[in-house]
Amino acid sequence: MRRTVLRWMGMGMLAVAGVVQAAPDQRIALTIDDLPWQRLDERNDPELAQRYAQLLAALTAAQVPVVGFVNEVKLEQGGQVQPARVQMLRDWRDAGLELGNHTRGHVDLHAIGLEAYEQDILDGEKTLRPLLAERGQAPRWFRHPYLRAGRTPQQRAALATFLDQHGYRIAPVTVDNSEWIWAFAYDHVRDTETDPALREARLRQLRRGYVPYMLNKLDYYEDQSR
Repeated sequence: MRRTVLRWMGMGMLAVAGVVQAAPDQRIALTIDDLPWQRLDERNDPELAQRYAQLLAALTAAQVPVVGFVNEVKLEQGGQVQPARVQMLRDWRDAGLELGNHTRGHVDLHAIGLEAYEQDILDGEKTLRPLLAERGQAPRWFRHPYLRAGRTPQQRAALATFLDQHGYRIAPVTVDNSEWIWAFAYDHVRDTETDPALREARLRQLRRGYVPYMLNKLDYYEDQSR
C-alpha cells in the first residue's frame, strides 16, 4: 500500500524572549491508499491474512488517527466482488479505523475528464457506503489518485463542489514518503533471492533502514512547511 502522512499542529505554551507563545504539539495522522491491499491480483500471497492482521494491530497500537482509502475494483476478481476482500474492509472498520474513497479504479482525473471521474467516485462507494452504514457511519474523506485534482481552477472548483455535495472532504497530503519503493524492494528480495541467509540479511537491512528514512522524510517536509 502507498502510505502518506498528514501532519497537524496542536497547541502548547512556550516562553521565548520573555513572551509566552504557542508551542507546537506535533502529531501525525496516517493515511494509506489503495485498500484493501496493493497488487492483490498480481501474486498469490498465502500470508496475506496474517500481514493484514499485523497491519491492523500496529495501527491500532499506535493510537493515531488513520484513514484507509479504498479502490473498490480491488474487491473484485473476474468481475465478481469477493466476500473475503470486503471482510478486510469490515475488519478495518471494526478496528476503529476510518475508510475513505479513492475512486473505484484509481483513475486519473487528467486522463479521463471530470464527468467520468465523478462517476468513478460514485462507483467507488457502492460497497463502501453500505458497509459503513452498518455502523451508522458514512464515507467523509476523499483522496485524489496520483494527487491530481484538476488541470484548471474551474475543473478543481467543479470537483470540489461535487465532493461537497456528496459529503466528502479532500484529505491533504503534507508528507508524501514514497514508501512503495521500499515495498517493491522488500518483495523483490523476498521473492527472488534464493540464498536464505543472504535473503534474510537484505530484508533485515531494509527493515532497519525504513524507520530512519521515514523520520528523514518528516524532517524534510517539516522544513519545507516553514
